Amino acid sequence: MAADKIYSVGRRVWATKGKEQEVAKEEFINCLKVLEEALGNKPYFGGEEFGFVDVSLIPFYSWFYAYETCGNFSIEAKCPKLIAWAKRCMKRESVSKSLADPQRFGGHEFGCVNVELIPVCSIPMRLVATSASRQCAIRLLQMKSVSKSLLDPHKVYDFALQLGKRKG
Repeated sequence: MAADKIYSVGRRVWATKGKEQEVAKEEFINCLKVLEEALGNKPYFGGEEFGFVDVSLIPFYSWFYAYETCGNFSIEAKCPKLIAWAKRCMKRESVSKSLADPQRFGGHEFGCVNVELIPVCSIPMRLVATSASRQCAIRLLQMKSVSKSLLDPHKVYDFALQLGKRKG
């Protein structure tokens, strides 16, 4: 839910101008402040360990420079703990090799959409809905940082089948 809100409000920061953009920037910073409050003084959202919430939110860091440039503001000035968290996450090899440099975002590098699709790679390809999604998943799996961090798709599928049989 937080990711959806950040995306929709962040999009308005770079897609609008004037009063509408000012409102979007304020709303965007407020969203980030909620996250910063949840982070508190912990290194990661789950505490000492890098976890699911971190994985879900760190892709947005790749967009921060674009938001700041288009909106003419500084996220770090408003949310220093959140930026410190993002920089800490980017020091992790699995993150730094999977995300685009925020100042060079675009092209063939990873970004929000690609990172959010990584879990699709844990699903056997015959179950992935569209050929475009399958092609994206195949490209992602070819990256060492992705393939080493995911479960074997066959084990995931077998586990889901067993779970389904138990629940009837």
